Amino acid sequence: MKAAVSMSPSLSLLVQHRLVEKIVERYGDPSDIRHRVREGESALLDSIARDVDALYPGVIAELLMDPTGPEKAVLRDASGQTLFSQRVKAGVIEAVYGEPLSPPLLILPEPGGSIQPRDNPFPGPVHAVCFEYLPNFANELYPLLVDAYIHDLSRPDPKRTPAVGVHVSWLEDEWRAARAIFYRPRDNELIETPLAPPVDIASVQFLAVSPACHQHYSERFSHLNIPQLNPYSEARRTDDKYACFLEWKKNGVPTPEAVLIPQSDARNLLIARQRIEAAFPVLFGAAPQDEIIVMVQPNRGTEGRGTKAFRGPASWPGMAVRHPDLLEHVRQIAAGDDVLLRRGVGNLLVHDAIYRKNVCFDIRLNVAAGRVESGFWMAAAPGAVVSSPSAGGRIIEWKHPPRPPGDVTGPEGGLTWDAETWRIIERAAEAAAACFPECRLVGVDARLEWTGGRVIPWILDINPRPAGLSHSRYFATGEPGVTQRLWQDLHNLRKRSGEGT
Repeated sequence: MKAAVSMSPSLSLLVQHRLVEKIVERYGDPSDIRHRVREGESALLDSIARDVDALYPGVIAELLMDPTGPEKAVLRDASGQTLFSQRVKAGVIEAVYGEPLSPPLLILPEPGGSIQPRDNPFPGPVHAVCFEYLPNFANELYPLLVDAYIHDLSRPDPKRTPAVGVHVSWLEDEWRAARAIFYRPRDNELIETPLAPPVDIASVQFLAVSPACHQHYSERFSHLNIPQLNPYSEARRTDDKYACFLEWKKNGVPTPEAVLIPQSDARNLLIARQRIEAAFPVLFGAAPQDEIIVMVQPNRGTEGRGTKAFRGPASWPGMAVRHPDLLEHVRQIAAGDDVLLRRGVGNLLVHDAIYRKNVCFDIRLNVAAGRVESGFWMAAAPGAVVSSPSAGGRIIEWKHPPRPPGDVTGPEGGLTWDAETWRIIERAAEAAAACFPECRLVGVDARLEWTGGRVIPWILDINPRPAGLSHSRYFATGEPGVTQRLWQDLHNLRKRSGEGT
């Protein structure tokens, strides 16, 4: 009997590379593709996906004919596997549309035929970072896996629980992982591999999942008494922006005034108009103001999607005259969610070196186990108010020591950025996270305002499934990373649950 042939993990990258070349020939450079999609060509990715499907058999045939190509029997067996093919094709879409911030993901097929079984890389249970959305998830996973690896190296205890990425479809009925993405430090690689036998899960956290998906799997893990870093029972509270506002206001966390318009009211233009008019005195007070900003957004939206800022007089009649589209935006949000009205805050601007203009900005602070540990800046486009990338803003990585990426100016001129300013910001973010203690890693967004001779860090949002992790840097060192505190906290949590030592 012929011996099974070992397969290099680079096979998936070879196939992806050939496919990317052909897609670039047809559609242009990835930067052009990203620009076209962001400019409204929403059908472009569907067209590319169809072409990738059509081109895949031809690329495999070319490689089979290439005398310098990979082992033919291995290629033939791997390319015939549905899951391997799907994952390779998905990697092509990510390569041409996404912005890779992690090492390439090497995809291993199932053993069989010429592909020999591989040893299970995990001697015991794992910490599963469960996800639903595949595109560019490696960007979020990679820094967590590296952080976990560094933490484990520092532990004198040889018993470690490696962190891995697990798509929810890779969970078996017994809630073990039949497939996982792990970090191989020797080559600084991410490898996606089948697991035979499947591995037990010692603890879990959720990233890049919908609320419905989060709820389903979180409830199952709760029944199994498996520790969670962001259980849905707590995360759903943070997903509700108005509930966060009420909780923060009750606990003295600085957060802008907000008014909720229920979906049923917001769908009726007459009632919506009445509710908005009644909201203005609540948001802005009775004192006359020259001009205000009202933020209109979905109550359960994320990453700034659906959020619009309307600038105008501090009264509804005047705002309605200036912005007749405000009611229409409320109606659009009400098609799928309650509507949140917020007082626009923040009077500090940062000088953006790319645009060479002063722009609005927010700070993303990653709070792990109760303490601010890392984060980044989010700068809005010139003239815009919303800073999130989905609204046209851009992420700027932090530098050490923690300082703005440019000069900060306000109504009283330049701001001196000192240690006390930073401590005020940290305390506000930590107080906001403390209201939701079961979510052990959260992204807190703050906007700054200078008033009465001091900085007020207005807390805007908290995300129990924080994104942008590849942009995060430690505030203490300026080095790339998200958290070390989280992994020690997880170790202690499992110890209390009887899962670890």
